[in-house]
Amino acid sequence: METVLQLLMEGVGTGTAALAIMKESMNPLVQRGTLSQSDLDGLLQEVERSLAERRQMLIAGFQKELQRLLTHLPLVSKEEFAELEGKLLRLEERLERLETKGA
Repeated sequence: METVLQLLMEGVGTGTAALAIMKESMNPLVQRGTLSQSDLDGLLQEVERSLAERRQMLIAGFQKELQRLLTHLPLVSKEEFAELEGKLLRLEERLERLETKGA
């Protein structure tokens, strides 16, 4: 699941790139006096906040959907696995003893 989340985060990280492109594209407006630096900074902060909210919503939705899908898979817990492994080892030991007696 961590790998899937990492891939998701890399895709979501494109918002940071878009923010940098936006800043670079709007700097000429500041230089010409069409837009003040404080207005640009405020706009970039608002876009950054909005991107962060969307990123969190996307991650939460993805995690919820992934958990829902995982409930349909025939998975065992670590405890169940350890119990099954113990049973298997005991059966192997018993089989070896029986084979030794029969030989």
